[in-house]
Amino acid sequence: MPIQSLHNSYRSYDEFSELVDGLFPDISDDDSQTPTFGPKIESMETNLRSGEHIKTFGPKVRTTLSSNVSVGRKKERSIYTWLRNRTSGLDYGKEIAGRKGKHPIHINTNEEVLAFFDDLRKGRRTWLNKIKNQDFIDHRKKKVTFYFAGDSRSKNDETLVLIDIDCKKFGTLEGAMAFANFLKEHYFPNLYIEISTHGNGAHGYFVLSKYGYGATVINDLLLHRLQTWLRQIMNEQKFDIENVEIKGTLPVVEWGDEKYEVLTYKSGTLAKLPRIETPEQEEQLRNTTVLTVNDLQKLPVIEESKVNKSTKTRNTATAHVGSISGKHISQDELGHLDGHYWQVADSLMEVHALNTSGKTVATIEDVAIFLMLLKFFTENMNADGSLPVNRWSEMWKSVFEACDINRAFCPQRFKAIRDHLSGLGLLDWQDENYRIGWTDEDGKYHKGKACKWRASKEFMTKLEIPVVAVVKKEGRGRTSFIRTTLIEFFKSITQLASEETTRPVLFDPEASLRLNPDEINHFIKPFEPFTSLAA
Repeated sequence: MPIQSLHNSYRSYDEFSELVDGLFPDISDDDSQTPTFGPKIESMETNLRSGEHIKTFGPKVRTTLSSNVSVGRKKERSIYTWLRNRTSGLDYGKEIAGRKGKHPIHINTNEEVLAFFDDLRKGRRTWLNKIKNQDFIDHRKKKVTFYFAGDSRSKNDETLVLIDIDCKKFGTLEGAMAFANFLKEHYFPNLYIEISTHGNGAHGYFVLSKYGYGATVINDLLLHRLQTWLRQIMNEQKFDIENVEIKGTLPVVEWGDEKYEVLTYKSGTLAKLPRIETPEQEEQLRNTTVLTVNDLQKLPVIEESKVNKSTKTRNTATAHVGSISGKHISQDELGHLDGHYWQVADSLMEVHALNTSGKTVATIEDVAIFLMLLKFFTENMNADGSLPVNRWSEMWKSVFEACDINRAFCPQRFKAIRDHLSGLGLLDWQDENYRIGWTDEDGKYHKGKACKWRASKEFMTKLEIPVVAVVKKEGRGRTSFIRTTLIEFFKSITQLASEETTRPVLFDPEASLRLNPDEINHFIKPFEPFTSLAA
């Protein structure tokens, strides 16, 4: 039956695409002369040693440099099969709606993946959630939004990668699309481009040929070579965008000696699946840019601190906001709010309860948000080391207004959580004194001074997003190694008495020069004599 008549016999393109794999026999096509994109490669070893930096990813012919690359690869008739062969089978996500907004979550948590392989190793019946064809269909029809992580399976040579061009706080859709098309014209021929999930940014999808390299190496190249290089281009070209990020990194699996034995597992960063609403878009995605590990190795090594500093300076000039200019919480960090930060907060409050009441009661969610922001501020301190409460409130409010969190900023809750952590010795105070701004007798205003504090070095190690592992204890089955470690850590520290806890102290050197009401009364005559004189 001709393809055209077969297509017409189905009610929709979705139904046709879903079933076509089962209707056609597998056809092996020789990919050795399939045109793809990127610098011409002579040998993997030569290119990895080469220090030459590329200016563009130009046309090339795909070559087979690894035993893991199949020359006679079967053609993938369904776009769903094409996507499955380039995304993780373990790690995918879905956008969920909270009370104040939407955000993606990993469907299979790190601990669930570890438990899955442990069950396999011990011969127990087990399963993991997997994305289904109907999920792809619902995603394409915008009924729901699904996310992918990169494919770390050694049997699959290619992985899908997302270039995420953001315009959340500032920038325009026009600027994002202009930057995406600039990349397509100059560096990524045939790059497949879509408008981002919420319509204020752009997504560019390309395929990376792994050449047998592991997830750790590939993630490092994506985040520390390609991402920094793209940000340098962004800064040089002055497009009206906020940021550019690489998403869809690969989950990292550390295998043990036994079959199915997994020692550690760390999920990848989630990226939105392409929508692919038409057959034309499907064809464009199939023919998008193909890069190789060699291509990324040839990119110049750019110092990330310089790129980030340039980005912050540029964002400050564009955003016109206060002390949080150019600094934002990444979507990846927000994704850990319901995961690691929640776990740290829950463990902390289990061992050292935070006693609040009434409208100012502090929940685990409040503490988790506080910890996420504390880590961010500690890593992005003001130049003088100060950490004003206003900076906290503005950042918290901005994340809340963006619907990324469900709890509004409350000064009383903030103070309670800060003092609680301080009493546990989890904060480092460089200077607890603060001073309110004042106007002198000549009418000149003097700025105030904020306290200087941050998370302690030891506490920062607990706030780092960890590689999750599973430990076994006799009689107790599987338990979270991370949670066990946190509980033991919090049990090892003692809460100081309230009077011994370091808190902000108002510093007012001119206070002794000002008179209080009792002292002023000494110089003021009673009111009655004045009334008698007036009479």
